[in-house]
Amino acid sequence: PPPPAAAPPCAASALQSGHHDATGSRAPFLRPDGVTSDPGRNLYTAYTDNLSIRRITPSASVTTLAGSSGLNGSRDGLGSSARFYFPNGVVSDSKGNLYVADTENHTIRIIRTNGAVVPLAGMAGQTGSLDGFGTGALFWAPPAVPMDTNRTLFISETSNCIIRKATLKAAGPTPSGAPGQHARPH
Repeated sequence: PPPPAAAPPCAASALQSGHHDATGSRAPFLRPDGVTSDPGRNLYTAYTDNLSIRRITPSASVTTLAGSSGLNGSRDGLGSSARFYFPNGVVSDSKGNLYVADTENHTIRIIRTNGAVVPLAGMAGQTGSLDGFGTGALFWAPPAVPMDTNRTLFISETSNCIIRKATLKAAGPTPSGAPGQHARPH
């Protein structure tokens, strides 16, 4: 029998790079990295070179959820007011919150279901390998943040040659988004 036909891409076209929100193959990407899905079947990608996180709906509509193409930094906020510095990994929890490895900021950040970007662990611009809560923890260029069914994040750190664990509180991130209340890397 003939080989099965390849499934068409849900967004973008091969070898067509760029950044603008659109539907299906009309929405180009430039080096999308980590990909995850949420309970609503939306896909999310850490759009590394364009310093943002993008959402792809089941109908293939592509929108920028957080960050802004060409504007790096470390700023919390809603949507395009938030800033990332080469985000790589992204994972969703069962409630639809996203956890982002903000690699060159050396931090792990949360994008809440309302679109608010808040800190989880690490201190922007500070490298190291220090266990602790919130900004008391230090990382060095974490590129990935897979999560298990117990809401434990596993943070790979290529530069430190280690994998660390952050156990999230059972109740989830606090509404205030205050650092130091969410996780403890081990």
